[in-house]
Amino acid sequence: MKLQLFSLENLKLRLARAASQYLMLKEQAESGVVRWVWATDSVCSLRPGFDAKIHGFSEGKKLATQPARRAYHFQYGFDAAGRLVVQRLHGDMDGHFTEDFFVHSDDCVEQWSYGPHPQYKIPRGVSRYSYDGGRVVAYEELNTDGRTVVETYAYDGDRLATLARVGENPTFQNTFRHEYDAEGILSTITMETMTGTRSIVHKRPTRTPAVLIKAVRAHLLKLIPKCVAALSPAEPAFCLALVYEPSSSRSMLPPKLAVGLETERERWRAGGEPKESLWDAQGFATFDGRLALDDAALLADTREFSDLPSPDRVEKARKLLVNVARDLNKLNFGALIKVTPDFIVYPVDLHTEYLAQDMRAAVPPSSLKRLIARGEA
Repeated sequence: MKLQLFSLENLKLRLARAASQYLMLKEQAESGVVRWVWATDSVCSLRPGFDAKIHGFSEGKKLATQPARRAYHFQYGFDAAGRLVVQRLHGDMDGHFTEDFFVHSDDCVEQWSYGPHPQYKIPRGVSRYSYDGGRVVAYEELNTDGRTVVETYAYDGDRLATLARVGENPTFQNTFRHEYDAEGILSTITMETMTGTRSIVHKRPTRTPAVLIKAVRAHLLKLIPKCVAALSPAEPAFCLALVYEPSSSRSMLPPKLAVGLETERERWRAGGEPKESLWDAQGFATFDGRLALDDAALLADTREFSDLPSPDRVEKARKLLVNVARDLNKLNFGALIKVTPDFIVYPVDLHTEYLAQDMRAAVPPSSLKRLIARGEA
């Protein structure tokens, strides 16, 4: 606790002068960058055990080159020693990105975080990583809104054994215990809360990717038509969207469902908005959770799928949704609800970044050709 209290007091002092330090920190960090790495989401952290299972962050994928569209991509800068010194998360507008600068010393690393506006770099928070014997033993974070997070790490040899996480505003205390098999491969992560409740947040899958994909696909093909039929909208629908967040397999499966109504398409036609906005399912009235796929067997299988060690889980999940949409396009939805003659089923990511290629892969060519001819795709 002394380490936590002492470090947090120091973080308060640093946060108080973070605004005045921005230009100096930026110049110091960026001048040392010798290599930039781009990723679809978070792929790099100094925090041991930092992943979606514990921290709720997404798993990203490193890119070979800078993406044509920077929005929602991470950019990392490394110095000549291979140390992370700059981190950026690009926003939807060009030139807008959050910035984090890392200052390295012998026994700690300081992280200074700033907001996205290019003219007003408002501090978001400061953090500190404490090292002992070359390993991170504590992480402390103070945000401008008063939230604090402290993590301490215990090791068994070279392996992370326990991660204790404490926070204020809101208050929480969670302990994550890591168990390994005889070969040293992580098998289970169990979380224990401050009330003593225990739950398994990670369990190494016992089934292969192919078996899990087959199981999830069967669930979706069975559940989605039933879910749509139960909606029974009073007016015709022109589409069914399988909505996914592409940053991680955990946020992709199961997909969120939304039915687009013909009156919504008519409003789009009258408004003169870009064609991508027609298929952005977040604007549909039914994107409100009423079509949630909360089947227990489906959720269990998608959780196991997200725990697969495969580095291409996201691509596998996306391909799965494309194939499900393709199969559903063969179904007569007119027998379930009122639909327009050109009704289609399609997968779509929350940012419509992959809309064109997903529609080409999932929608029947004749249907897509008609939509393109009308300027709707």
